[in-house]
Amino acid sequence: MAKAAATKGSGGPRRRAPMPPSGQRASLGRFVSESWGELRKVQWPTGQQVVQGTLVVGFVTAVFGIYLTVVDFLVVKGVNYVDKLLS
Repeated sequence: MAKAAATKGSGGPRRRAPMPPSGQRASLGRFVSESWGELRKVQWPTGQQVVQGTLVVGFVTAVFGIYLTVVDFLVVKGVNYVDKLLS
């Protein structure tokens, strides 16, 4: 029977620490240790990706703000027109 070689980064299933029984909490040290472990797995964006994302959000926000300004202006004009007709 052949043994599977357990190499670092082999993509195999990861072992997880056993969860504490319901109603119990893990220690603070364990929480911090596991949190840092999870943060090491995160694929952080590059500086260029952050700048591009910020520019996209800024552009979409500006376009949406202009749209809402135009719609608000038209609604106010329409309400004023109807108010003059009914007065």
